[in-house]
Amino acid sequence: MPKIDVNSLEIHYVSKGEGSTIVLIHGAGNSHMNFKPQFEYLGGDHHVIAIDLPGHGSSEVPEDPSLISVEWYSSILKGFLEAMGIGRTSLIGHSMGGAISMQYCLEYPKDVKCLILVSTGAKLGVSPVLFSVLRSDFKKAIENEYLTRSAKRVDQVLLKEVQAASFMCDPDVGIADFEACNNFDIRGRMKDIMSPTLVIGADNDQVHPLYWSEYLHEKIEGSELKIFDGDFLYTLEKPSEVNDTISKFLRKHLV
Repeated sequence: MPKIDVNSLEIHYVSKGEGSTIVLIHGAGNSHMNFKPQFEYLGGDHHVIAIDLPGHGSSEVPEDPSLISVEWYSSILKGFLEAMGIGRTSLIGHSMGGAISMQYCLEYPKDVKCLILVSTGAKLGVSPVLFSVLRSDFKKAIENEYLTRSAKRVDQVLLKEVQAASFMCDPDVGIADFEACNNFDIRGRMKDIMSPTLVIGADNDQVHPLYWSEYLHEKIEGSELKIFDGDFLYTLEKPSEVNDTISKFLRKHLV
């Protein structure tokens, strides 16, 4: 498995294809496997990279997880791209990965060709109940994430692979992820996102309600909005439809 040193941490990634670079950024407590269908499909036309954030999947665990924030992850992404020799790129972020993508776009606006935001929001509040569950049994909380309504319609072999990769997440890092999400709020900076943006949401998403996606579309000038029938795992439930939507958007803007 390829790894690269970023800020004294070994970061695992997978890459595929040639052409314009696209980086896939997973959500809290997850791994690059949550984007497996998109990675495989988009790698046919682009140079696609999917990373495991520090402490996730096969990436090294940071010594002090309390340092984790969306801003910190954005700095890790910057270091990763510099280490890989990649300048301008397109970002696809799911959930917390979407927050990281937006933060990166705000910090390095000239470096982002396209921005694709999947099941995310400008503010990612986390309920005290979820924090309680995470702190008492992190693995059980992550397991419950894969018991959503849409999970029943996901290929079960793929679902087990994705779930197993999520179980590799260091619990302290996973909890810090959700704290980072809870502290994330860029509602006052939405007008500063200037990259071509596609917002994707699901009408029955119980983790990130559809109105979060609608808010992003309303506030990011010129953005496009695509709504799917599904729940939190609709990228795995309906990979062909999601892949087609993303591919059409990229063909339009990556000229």
